Amino acid sequence: MSGPELWTKLQKIGFSQSGFARTIRVDGATVRSWISGRYHVPETIAILVNLMIDAKMQPETSRTGQPQ
Repeated sequence: MSGPELWTKLQKIGFSQSGFARTIRVDGATVRSWISGRYHVPETIAILVNLMIDAKMQPETSRTGQPQ
């Protein structure tokens, strides 16, 4: 998955870059580096994002699995 693809998919499920970083517990600069293409998007992150899309997961349900 390319950085721009990651960003498009994160937007599709309603995440900001910083919100996604908090959710997966990485520094925001890491996510920005993936999106900008500075660093390759790890395969595990690509799989995670695709699973989140398949599960129709939204930011408010990402921590508990239940709407808040």
